[in-house]
Amino acid sequence: MNPRLRLNLLLLTAVVILGAVALWAPAPSDRQQSPPPRLTPMDSEAVRHIVIRRPGLEGELRLDKGDDRWQVTLPGRESPLPANDFKAEQIARIAEAEVYDRFPAEEDKLAEYGLDQPRAWLRLNAVELSFGASEPLRQRRYVRLGDWIHLIDGYHLDDVAVRPADLLERALLPGQPALQAIRLPEFAVTQDENGDWRLQPPREGLTADALQSFVDAWRHARAMELHLSDPPTDTQGEVILTTTDGQDHRFLITQRGERKRLRLWDPQRRVEYEFAVYNSERLLDPERHLPEEEDEPAAERGDDSEADG
Repeated sequence: MNPRLRLNLLLLTAVVILGAVALWAPAPSDRQQSPPPRLTPMDSEAVRHIVIRRPGLEGELRLDKGDDRWQVTLPGRESPLPANDFKAEQIARIAEAEVYDRFPAEEDKLAEYGLDQPRAWLRLNAVELSFGASEPLRQRRYVRLGDWIHLIDGYHLDDVAVRPADLLERALLPGQPALQAIRLPEFAVTQDENGDWRLQPPREGLTADALQSFVDAWRHARAMELHLSDPPTDTQGEVILTTTDGQDHRFLITQRGERKRLRLWDPQRRVEYEFAVYNSERLLDPERHLPEEEDEPAAERGDDSEADG
């Protein structure tokens, strides 16, 4: 066969093959994209135990998940307390952190990545992590896991560096149990045998709806800030919340007053709850729940809005 003809046939065959590949190959959008590598193969839902250690923290923070809620054990304390589930889940999601790069951990080079003196240590179930410095370009964080150093988003260290108090549930009554009575130094609101709320001593013009709204405010009360503190030396009375199971929840008033944030200290948990001014006034005065007060413009409330978290 003529060499030139043979060459032409080979070229034609190559063109046909390439055309077939182009015709039958899936479009880029149809190709399965492989997920980015993760820090661990563990799903965040599988995390049931969390331990945090870091410089400046005496002891360790422990988070343990029961059937459906997290409990936190603070440094120096033996009994667990209800935890802020949102904060706990944020930490648990570090198990699924996206990894942008990884390389072997060489002991003589750990200082280059701030891992000779880690910023924090984290244990998720049995997985041990240590957090080092951040790389300068995108502020991603070096994290050591076993014999490897991984580069993950820097905000994950912020989750681990959370204040111990911020890991606590902010609800004054976790689970929001139904109430039977509320007693403050100047008055009490109690439920009679018909389920109606009564104020003692009574006040004119206070409606049943206002009293129900007042009770609901206490039942759903959430602090804007929490503080771990020793027993107060100066108090301004006591608040007693009685639930329908007959249990009394006692709180010492450490601060109250016009345009002031209400602060309550829980002697059982040794935690102080601080409420926004607007919410404080609604917790201390049932008349704040009358209809004309409900329409008060937000700009006139004179306080920072409360944020959950």
